[in-house]
Amino acid sequence: MKRLFYLLSVVIGLMFISTVCQAATRTYDTSYGVMKLEFKGNYVSGTYTHQTGEVEGALEGNVLSGAWKQNNGKGACIFTFNSDFSRFDAKWSYAGETDWRGGWNGTQKVMEDREKRELLPRDSFKRFYNTEFGAMDLSFNGDSVIGNYTHQNGRVKGRLDGNVLTGTWTQSNGSGGFKFTFDDDFNSFDGKWNYEGDGTMRSGWSGRPK
Repeated sequence: MKRLFYLLSVVIGLMFISTVCQAATRTYDTSYGVMKLEFKGNYVSGTYTHQTGEVEGALEGNVLSGAWKQNNGKGACIFTFNSDFSRFDAKWSYAGETDWRGGWNGTQKVMEDREKRELLPRDSFKRFYNTEFGAMDLSFNGDSVIGNYTHQNGRVKGRLDGNVLTGTWTQSNGSGGFKFTFDDDFNSFDGKWNYEGDGTMRSGWSGRPK
């Protein structure tokens, strides 16, 4: 019980840390049903289907420490994610227990485009990338996206459909169109582009986390 109270106090304290990351939602197939986790900076919360389960905790690196509760009990948990957060292994205990139990693991679900659109944050958020044409920042506001990049004072604007952004680029030496395809969390993209009036798309415009 003391461990549970300690972990909950850590969670509440870290919710107010000023270092904020962009929100992201991930869905996992787990030993206790489908789980959806929402990542907001260091704070993570979610639900899972077994016994109307809920989980919340504080993230440090790739380790989530927190608490779970169901309609038949509650306790503490520690999730250890792999490097890209596509899998986790967890240990857990009931409130009052001193020993950990295992057997709780999860693998991220492969989502259809419709599901990706449903999970896409509709509020404003921003991403920063390193690209073949210099550092780029993109501002997302619903399905409208605008941004800047360093090569030739470049600018982009476009419309988002699921995880695909289609639009136009302009530079001090020309303009044209582009198509960026993002990963699930919009942390990276692979893109194609062309010059205005050119019907053929060229590859070689990708973005990775800055």
